[in-house]
Formats: sequence, C-alpha cells, structure tokens
Amino acid sequence: VGASSLKNFFDENHIDGYAKSSFGIALLDNNNEIIGACLLRKPKSKHAQSSLEIARICFRLSTSCVGGLSKMMKKAIDIAKRENLDRIMTYSDTRFGGTCYAVIGMKRLQDTAIRFWWTDFDKRYDRFKFRANKEKNLSEKDVAFAAGVTKIFACKNAKYEIKV
Repeated sequence: VGASSLKNFFDENHIDGYAKSSFGIALLDNNNEIIGACLLRKPKSKHAQSSLEIARICFRLSTSCVGGLSKMMKKAIDIAKRENLDRIMTYSDTRFGGTCYAVIGMKRLQDTAIRFWWTDFDKRYDRFKFRANKEKNLSEKDVAFAAGVTKIFACKNAKYEIKV
C-alpha cells in the first residue's frame, strides 16, 4: 500500500486526517482495499525518545474489523523492536473513549491538558500551524490574528503506553 493510499484513507476516515509518519501498517480486505490502518513515528517530545508513537489509527467508517487492532499492534511491536525502541505510546481523544487500548494491554498513564485548534470557520488547523514568530517579534496571538483564525478548544487526550 502506497503513502498516497494511506493519506487518502486517513483523510477520509480519521477525524484529524493524515499525520506525518515513518511507518504505515494497513489491513486489507479481500478486494485489497484498506479497512484499517496505523501510522507510526518517533515522538516529537524529547522525553519519549525510546518510544514508537501511534500517530494515527483507525478503521474504515461504518466497518467492523474483529481483531484488527491486535493485528496492527503486533506489527507495531515488531517495528519497535527492530528500531531498538522499548515502548509504544499513543494519545486517545477522550471524546471517543480509548478503551480499546486497555483491551490490548496498554496502560493509561495520564490525561493531557485541554487541547485546541485554530479555525477560519471553514477549516480546522493544527495548533502548531500558527506559532509565535520570534524573528518578527510576533506572539502566537499576533500570528493568528494576521491569518484570520480563531482558537477553538477541545477535550483532553489520554496517554497510553505499553512496554515491548
């Protein structure tokens, strides 16, 4: 499965769309169409450098895939071991549960602070898109104002982890 197929799949089936990643896992049906996928990357945070992060994971909308999460986790563990990483971690939007991670053996460590995005009231943008610009002496608020976007708030994420 190519990167463009994964990008399209996440843009169509995940609330946050595609995310940059180093590794992709796809579950295919009998017609070789993606029914579930997982994107993995090394975490951005420096304190999690020995981890592999599940950046995105989802299944085709209105589709059930019994055992699909376990199959993708098994492959993710193989990748983590191959990359000499000792754990897999992820964040789950608390609006949508996350109990599936506990079912496959991941431990809920903590909840994050309340999250936010930016919007122009047509599209939603990642919180990192409009950051302060120290070179131009612009605060985050100044950059957002110039771009015509407004901050909108969401719920917390739950952080999960499993040692491999």
